Amino acid sequence: MFKRKRATIIVKTPKGILLVSNLILGKFMFALPGGGIKFRENPEISTRRELQEETSLVIKKIKFLFNFKGRLHNHFVFEAQVSGVPKKSWETRHFVYYNDKVRIEKTHKKIIEKYLMLNKNN
Repeated sequence: MFKRKRATIIVKTPKGILLVSNLILGKFMFALPGGGIKFRENPEISTRRELQEETSLVIKKIKFLFNFKGRLHNHFVFEAQVSGVPKKSWETRHFVYYNDKVRIEKTHKKIIEKYLMLNKNN
């Protein structure tokens, strides 16, 4: 099965990891910001574009973390330090910060868990 490449962004803030509302398989759920990587597009460029489109945030510093194979996508996971305040867009209607009570898409939850495990000593 062909899996689309996706730029997936972890934005860690004092309030926690930023999540955006997305329509996933017909249901509104929260997920990490990001989106499809265009044909021949550099994953880092895609990351910057997707975060700007979804949140209006501007990346000041970016770091590639790992690849993650999900059910539908091959995720290129980046961590970003940003400036600005998240703003709603046609793609994103709500923002929350990761915790155990937030309804989050399963693959994105696994990505966050891997990120937290890798950074538990930091």
